[in-house]
Amino acid sequence: MQPDRRRSEPETQGQGPDTSAPAVDLIVPCYNEDPSAVDRTVRALTGQTLRPRRVIVVDDCSRDPAAAEAGRPVGAEVVRLSENGGISKARNVGLGMVDAPVIGFVNVEVLPDPEWLQVCVDYLAAHPRVGVVEVFVGPEDPRPLLARWRMRYHEAHYPDASGPVSWTAGHAMIFRTDAMRAVGGFDEDRRKAGESLDICFRLKDAGWEVHYVAETRAVSIQQDTFRVLARAEYNRSIYRTETGNGIMRGLAIAANRMVQRSLRHVVFLRWPLLLVEPGLFVWQLPWLWRHR
Repeated sequence: MQPDRRRSEPETQGQGPDTSAPAVDLIVPCYNEDPSAVDRTVRALTGQTLRPRRVIVVDDCSRDPAAAEAGRPVGAEVVRLSENGGISKARNVGLGMVDAPVIGFVNVEVLPDPEWLQVCVDYLAAHPRVGVVEVFVGPEDPRPLLARWRMRYHEAHYPDASGPVSWTAGHAMIFRTDAMRAVGGFDEDRRKAGESLDICFRLKDAGWEVHYVAETRAVSIQQDTFRVLARAEYNRSIYRTETGNGIMRGLAIAANRMVQRSLRHVVFLRWPLLLVEPGLFVWQLPWLWRHR
């Protein structure tokens, strides 16, 4: 189990770059996000003890451009794409804009601890074969039922100590830029899910290591609702199967996953989580119908 360490957002920004550390640029993909979440995410990044050289919010053609613009007053550059290309495309656009030896990708609604960047950069310096590191990202309040469900089924499970892992979840990843470019960045065909898993596998195939860093963490301020979790569940189903299979195929996939998890809840006496499964199934129906 990961420690339940609460944190508060930094009240002041970092005191300036550490000239002994490599320059770091941070990319924040943004699509139809809440402006307040963009504001809080950028504040958490510009308030790092090792201050990043640049924080770039890449707006993936949101319906309301004001959301991404919320990052500008608190220290971010904002780039707006002319058409929606998905999270991998937005990240790759940011990659093409930077030349720092270290680059990070942080999702909106993720607030890294103030020492996160310093700890991750130090870890990369001490482990020259590591191409990417990730940290544990836990909910702001881990007690609600839906937050507990998300942490079990939608988030990566890491060991207690820092070291090699098979893949990372992708919420707050720090890369060596050379390693990232060596594998061609993120796969832009993976528009909504699976992109972090894919790039971790490609990095390992290219000879780089993928590590988890336990000495720091981040907090997710995502509002866990049936709608939010069902949308993520649907996106993951599309990633793991093939699109265009029709509504009956989609229903079969969603129903199968619901039944399998429900049985696990019964076997392992996770009775409260059992209540979540039918709600998630029902909330997926509009997307299954729309993309049948």
